Amino acid sequence: MSDQTRPRIVCLSGSMRFFDQILIVAAENTAAGRIVLAPFSIVAAEDQGNAVKRMLDELHFRKIDLADEVIVVTVDGYIGESTRREIRYAEQHGKPVWYEDFGPGPGVAKIELPQPTGYPCALGVFCDECETRIVADILVSDLDDQATRFGYIRAHAIKHGWSCDKRGDFCPDCKPAEVTVNA
Repeated sequence: MSDQTRPRIVCLSGSMRFFDQILIVAAENTAAGRIVLAPFSIVAAEDQGNAVKRMLDELHFRKIDLADEVIVVTVDGYIGESTRREIRYAEQHGKPVWYEDFGPGPGVAKIELPQPTGYPCALGVFCDECETRIVADILVSDLDDQATRFGYIRAHAIKHGWSCDKRGDFCPDCKPAEVTVNA
């Protein structure tokens, strides 16, 4: 099977405290005909620095190596240190990084971590078919490169019914039919 005919491979990243949300994103991507790689081991807080945790982190980096892109699953924007390392690793290796946020979760305390100074920036993307444009003010950082900012607006567009993938960017009226895989 050539790279043109094999399904896209996505690697999911995110805190294991959001495992239910990770499973939802895994199911959605599998149903869309993608191969999904995801974390499946939970390490207790007191074991975060041990050899097993380091081995699991390295294993997840290898999953990112295999993937065409990475989807970061968050609840209310929370991204922990392990996930931050995975995002940096993916970006350093040229992997597109997308974000799927589930908003405030029941009983989830948002932990504020130091962030680069951010500022709102109007970002937009055009429909490749009809040239409709979606624009949003998105909080960006001086550290964000063009590809990262493009990922932000594409993730925003997807939440509003757009289709954004290797075929292009399409508004809800123009988006192509999903490819179905017959079992």
